[in-house]
Amino acid sequence: LRPLQHVQPSILVGCPPAPVAPAPPPAPATSRLSELPLPKAQIPQYAPWLNGPASNPASLATQLVDVPISLLQLEFSTSEAHLKQIWRLERHPKGSRAASVELHNSTWAFLSKRQLARGVSSVGDPLRLQCFASKVLAGRPVRLSVVGGSVSFGTTFTTSRSKALFHWKVYQWINATFPGRLHEHYCGAVAASGPSYMEHCLHWHVPDNADLVLVEYAVNFDPGSDDVASFERMIRKLLRMRNQPAIILVNTMELMAPTAHSLHFSGNKQWLDGYSEGAPSQEDMSFEYRAPSEDSITQIAQYYGIPSLSLRSAIFRELKGFPLVSSLFPLKQVFHDRHHPGAWGHSLMAQMVVHTLKNAISDVATNGDHDHPQCDLLVSEGLKLGTMEFFGLGKPLFSVSPEAPIGSCSKGEEVMQHVRASKGFAYRVEGTDAKMKPGLVGMAAGDWVQLCVDISRLSESASFVVILGHLISYEHMGKVRISCLNECECSPEELDAHVQGGKFSVFKAKTIALKRARVPAKVSIRLSPRTARGRGATETPDGTGNRNAMGGNCSCVLHLLILPASGSGEHKFKILSLMTAQKEGSLRYGHQTGFNVRPMHARVS
Repeated sequence: LRPLQHVQPSILVGCPPAPVAPAPPPAPATSRLSELPLPKAQIPQYAPWLNGPASNPASLATQLVDVPISLLQLEFSTSEAHLKQIWRLERHPKGSRAASVELHNSTWAFLSKRQLARGVSSVGDPLRLQCFASKVLAGRPVRLSVVGGSVSFGTTFTTSRSKALFHWKVYQWINATFPGRLHEHYCGAVAASGPSYMEHCLHWHVPDNADLVLVEYAVNFDPGSDDVASFERMIRKLLRMRNQPAIILVNTMELMAPTAHSLHFSGNKQWLDGYSEGAPSQEDMSFEYRAPSEDSITQIAQYYGIPSLSLRSAIFRELKGFPLVSSLFPLKQVFHDRHHPGAWGHSLMAQMVVHTLKNAISDVATNGDHDHPQCDLLVSEGLKLGTMEFFGLGKPLFSVSPEAPIGSCSKGEEVMQHVRASKGFAYRVEGTDAKMKPGLVGMAAGDWVQLCVDISRLSESASFVVILGHLISYEHMGKVRISCLNECECSPEELDAHVQGGKFSVFKAKTIALKRARVPAKVSIRLSPRTARGRGATETPDGTGNRNAMGGNCSCVLHLLILPASGSGEHKFKILSLMTAQKEGSLRYGHQTGFNVRPMHARVS
């Protein structure tokens, strides 16, 4: 197989290449995924000369290690036969939930070239994808990350680590097409949450060095909310990441009929999150093309030059079964319900993504731009973002301002950045591995801590919320009194971290409603870094204004005091995270769930 930069045009029209001396077979290599044998019969159009006597037909994946991929191999990598093979699912016991929910059938149709073309709602600026292509062609490992809601999280599958999910299938394709490197996968999706949560907590869920970010939120905008503006601000943050990753917006379909009141289709289900029995009802088929959420996402994609893919645009007519259109995609087999694709639907979404990646890689390879000069410039500009706050993004399209009036998201040691003063509270890391719970801990009645909240961008009398993540448990825990100081007001309340019954210690999110108040300027207090990290018990007046120990704005202070009363007989209180936003919406659930499901490390199997 000849390297991409040496492939002649004659190859692309099916003519055999000129004879070349057979290269010695490469040393056997093991893919991080299962080896995927590709028999000659699956590539008959290339068989007479692609599988020459010097090649090893046992495994194309093995052959590609240490051998530059050809344009023909790249084209074959997105063929229906190849994708079905690398995306096949393991067999599950008949009648089990896994067998029903993760149903997979090798006879399912994939998207045609016409449907793939229809599914591109925004071509976008090609540079970031070309830079991604340059990385994989140069043999570099890449990091794939995804953010989204329950579709990406896999709520309707047996596990959030299901191999039926579209982003995992994209990762499988990257591994199968460019094996021999430690590519990484990060799932930052949070079920039952939208961009109003993710815009503040993006750094929890997307690694700083991500090379490709897939974004899926078409069915996660709350009606009547400001989620469009939140989505735009989140996209602006992704565009400003220092590594300047390629971004692809991946949109599933909104299938809620105007008269429908249930998320589920008609017909019985063996499992609540599985497939519905029977033919679709008239109500099932009355979904409409118009989808305000996706339409807004498409406008944002076009405005910022981001590729956007639409399952709706690709197969709407086929799902409807319009006259003269073959019904290749039965509604109740492609989708679990009116929001969530099944394994078949996830394969179609993944197919659109890998087709987009393949085209970008093919363009770079054909032009020989393996070391794209603009990629280094792109990253170097990204490194300047500390002094270029809104690097080349222009005025927002939907959002009133480039940033939300208020918004922060801190966990673990990050909470220390909010500490203004404390007595008895200290940062501790308790537990190990998945049960690790780092946080700010007070142990005795009378211990207290003051947390700074930046409200400098809020207008006077504006309302906002603080969501406090804390530990609750059946033992050791006490009660705190929460009050507000400085330029904010709230109703004092008590929060009990002791829960009777059971034996568990889990994260809990508490929402506190506040309002910005106008108060006379005061001389504030600020602690030294040593004191702020909980190792001291005194305040240090320094007359430097409303700043916290790490230099942030401290115009609003949340004061927590451990009370003598305790249901457990002990007084421990542990702060795990702190989030601020204009309104709660679905943030509390997103914050609570997001804390538990944030990617702690890369997934490679």
